[in-house]
Order: sequence, then C-alpha cells, then structure tokens
Amino acid sequence: MVSGLERVLACTTRSDLTPISRWPCDGIFYLMKILVHCVKKSLVVMRPTTEVPYTKRPTMENVIASLIKGLLSDDGIERQRARLELVKIGKPAISLLIGLQYSRQQQVRWEAIKTLSQIADPDAVPILVNALENSNSDVRWLAAEGLVEIGKASVSPVMEALEERGDSKILREGVHHVLKDLERKGVFEDSHDIIGILEDPSKQGLLRPTAEKIRSKK
Repeated sequence: MVSGLERVLACTTRSDLTPISRWPCDGIFYLMKILVHCVKKSLVVMRPTTEVPYTKRPTMENVIASLIKGLLSDDGIERQRARLELVKIGKPAISLLIGLQYSRQQQVRWEAIKTLSQIADPDAVPILVNALENSNSDVRWLAAEGLVEIGKASVSPVMEALEERGDSKILREGVHHVLKDLERKGVFEDSHDIIGILEDPSKQGLLRPTAEKIRSKK
C-alpha cells in the first residue's frame, strides 16, 4: 500500500492536484503535495561558482621594494611610474630609499633623490643633506630643492653640515642654494648674515662659528 507522503512525492502534474475532499490522506499531506508541485515548477539549478584561490596580500614593505626595483629599470616610463607611486606612499618609503643614494649608477641616485625631494618629509633631510655633496650636479640640485620644499626643518641640519664639513666647496654652494631660497620664502631669517659669509671667500673663517650660533638658537 502506498502511503500518502509517497503519493505526494510522486506528484508531477497539476492534474494530480485533486480537491481535498477526494484526497485519501489528511490535509497536511495535501498541502505538502502542493508545495512539492510548486517547488518542481520553480526550481532553478544554480551553477556552482568558480572558487577563487586565496592569495596573500603583499605587505607595504614588499610593495615598496617592488617599486624601488622599478626605479632601477632601463625604461624611463617605468621609473617615472614607480617614483610617482613611491611619492604617494610617502614617509614609509624613505628608509628603503636610503641605500640608493650610494648607487654607482647616476640615474639611480637621481631617481632616489628626486623621489625623496618630492616626498618632502623631514625624515629625508639627512639623506638630502648628504646628497648636497654628490658627485653629480643634477643630484645636488634636486637635493637642495628637496630641502627647500621641506622648509624650516632643513635649517639646523644644514648648519650642522657646515660645522662639520664647511671646507667642502660644493657643500657650501648647496647650503647657499637652500638658505637663499628659504629666505626668499620667508622661512629663514638671516640675522647672522651667513648667506653673505657663504658668498664671500674672505669670510670663510666665520662660517663654522656662525653656523653653530644659528643651530644653537633652533
């Protein structure tokens, strides 16, 4: 004998939906039969979605390292793209750019100092001060422009550099560039006339003590 539930599950057509008064089972089975019928009519078989493999997100350090690698490229467009992305990242990129200032390749040094100059963060000041004595004039110019862009935070470090290495002609020229532009921007007030001292070779004996006075006031 076929049970009422088995009869419900065997239902496939609307003609099987007989009035409840003629259904041999109780009303619950009748309602189940209607439900099964509706499900069969509306059931849509869904395709399983393609599983996307999990990939570990790169760390910021890895991203920066990859972009720095781009600075080493022979492709100028690739170098520019990497530099612009590093500038967007900003301060976190500075520590990984430090080593490039000592590269034997002039183009790499130029890219590193250009990037640091555009980041224009005070943490880059020591690197840019060192670059004022780079063997390449374009790199020195970029370093000076970066220090000017950073502003007041550059003053004390360039004074310290003059105290320690004031005999370096190219350093004096770079510091003069920085201080002159900072004075023009209203960031540096030359109350000790150190710009004049830098411009007059006969006053070089005053350079170190004057730089020390200015630095001690900061």
